[in-house]
Amino acid sequence: MGLASEKEPTNAELLEALANRDAHARWVARAFIKAECFRVSIEQIIREAPRGRQAIWASLAMLSMFNVASPNSRAPGLLRIQREMSLDTASTLDRGTYVLAAMEMARVGDSALLKEVAQWNLTADELASMHPDCVRITRVSKEVRAALKEANCAWAGLSAKEVRDMENQNALLVEH
Repeated sequence: MGLASEKEPTNAELLEALANRDAHARWVARAFIKAECFRVSIEQIIREAPRGRQAIWASLAMLSMFNVASPNSRAPGLLRIQREMSLDTASTLDRGTYVLAAMEMARVGDSALLKEVAQWNLTADELASMHPDCVRITRVSKEVRAALKEANCAWAGLSAKEVRDMENQNALLVEH
């Protein structure tokens, strides 16, 4: 995605960037959408997203940009994630994307999927590009921290102690 070019990216290019395996590319796409929110509609991008990975990542982008601390259970991004996870497409997702979708669902009280994926033996490679998103969601959500503590897992790249320590941190003052 050539955000530095004079050509504005299309919604299809934004969808591709939002679902990129590179965390920096995803961040750049989210930053562009947020900066251009009066001209670029994340809700339209979510509606246009094909089933599967791109739909999940567009929805994750919306939730990370506009529902930072407390997502609305009726937010279009969350509703699309829930719909995608209830379809056959959930089984086609890579495990890292599945984990992030489960984390977002746990933010609004539906922690069943997160408890399930917390039992998976995920490798560092599977979560490498998801790590920044896992940390961000864990840091801002007491519901996710509670579910991770209950499952006593460290696959999100965080030890149980680090998850507990987040309870006492101001997420706005922590250097990333």
